[in-house]
Amino acid sequence: MDSELLEAVKYDGGPVDIEVVMEQIRDYLAKKHGETRVRPPTETSASRIFGHEIYDELFQANQVYDKTYVAPYLTPAKLPVLGGFWQRVRSQFHGLVVFYVNRAAETQARFNTSVVHVLNGIVSGIDADQTSERVERLEKRVAELEKQLKALSSGQISAGKQENA
Repeated sequence: MDSELLEAVKYDGGPVDIEVVMEQIRDYLAKKHGETRVRPPTETSASRIFGHEIYDELFQANQVYDKTYVAPYLTPAKLPVLGGFWQRVRSQFHGLVVFYVNRAAETQARFNTSVVHVLNGIVSGIDADQTSERVERLEKRVAELEKQLKALSSGQISAGKQENA
């Protein structure tokens, strides 16, 4: 095993959380390959506007957004006389097709990376927004002020009636 990987995975002697270990390994591999690691927003954010399924789907998108490579695989030809020649011709055409498919897949992977980054940013931004909590606090404050105003106005009216009598 890579000694750098062993150094990258931190162990404090307590119980092992496999998810934490996997995050450390993913961070190490991304750093080793010069990639930027996209971290999906967590469902434990303050607002929790989205359902659990959205966070699961976003997590899955973060795992596979750059996995679009087509491996060259060619089934063997079973022709007795021309089999070797036909296999070489097929192999050349197959290699050419796989080359162009992988170029298109590379472009798609770059697009997917951008889309996943944007989705992560949008979800994180929405989750970080505490507008609903602020509105709730303001509604409570308005209700309190209305009670105070009602109490003051009813107190002033009854005080005014006593002065007139």
